[in-house]
Amino acid sequence: MDLLPEYGIEFPCGGKGTCLNCKIRILGGELETSAKYKALLQQKGLDSEWRLACKSFISQDVTLEVFPYGDLILADNSPFAFAPSSGYGIAIDLGTTTLVMHLVDMATGRVIDAVTAVNRQSQYGADIMSRISYALSPAGLAKLSRLIREQTGQIIQGMVVRNGCVPRKIFMVGNTVMHHLFSGTDVYSLSQFPFTTKERARKSFEADALGWALPEATEIVFQPIIGGFVGSDVVAGIMATGMDTSDDLTVFIDLGTNGEIAVGNRDRIMVASTAAGPAFEGMQISQGMRAVTGAVSSVFPLGNKLGVHVIGECKPERHMRQRSD
Repeated sequence: MDLLPEYGIEFPCGGKGTCLNCKIRILGGELETSAKYKALLQQKGLDSEWRLACKSFISQDVTLEVFPYGDLILADNSPFAFAPSSGYGIAIDLGTTTLVMHLVDMATGRVIDAVTAVNRQSQYGADIMSRISYALSPAGLAKLSRLIREQTGQIIQGMVVRNGCVPRKIFMVGNTVMHHLFSGTDVYSLSQFPFTTKERARKSFEADALGWALPEATEIVFQPIIGGFVGSDVVAGIMATGMDTSDDLTVFIDLGTNGEIAVGNRDRIMVASTAAGPAFEGMQISQGMRAVTGAVSSVFPLGNKLGVHVIGECKPERHMRQRSD
């Protein structure tokens, strides 16, 4: 788990050995693992060359064959309406699975650069509860906080170098767990009923404390959350759609790994959330994958057979690969 994420291996169950999505094949050498996981793979029709990366240990030189998924993550450079000011800003949505960052000319509202990336924390749990579980382990919170700060800082630095624009403001939004993990706030209260937190306030940071190579005067803010699992990403969505100033009854849905719904208008807005990722992305189960290249997204009648639609218009990704492939 320390080495393989950068080669495309995913660990959706956070290393519990339940989802089987971190399968690798040994081409040379040997990987130590327990008889339990060898038997589990054999039950799925995989021979002795296969291992679960999360339950294997390196004791000698080894050559592995891995099967990365191709991520399809979308973002655009569309301008949006807001009050103009001077300088440049970066808007960041820290998602459980995906990071989206826009470099904006705050005088014109023009999006100069847009970057997306898979959240590196995903190797320690692809869904919210798996991520919380890892954060509660010894040194888990510190590690997850360091990972997201380093990744975000590297992307920001890339934007600065590419565009020659040093941001004056950096505003971040995200669900409650991402808010806590970025700021290094304890997530224990979110791990059990009633799943609430007292740490809902807007949080400000200094570039030096985050390890970011930016001017000391840079305003860096993680916007406040609503509570429970309803975060500042929903606040941003409510403001962007204008439902907080509208007389019309409106429904806003953010369907991500953590799914949220807001219903209301300028008089009152009610919100709720659900763990949408495990339901739609097959987390911690042995059959299923994220909505990426090779995933079957729909099935339909085709004569006397069934046809499928595959994301990326390619050959379906077989969940279990055999050497005869």
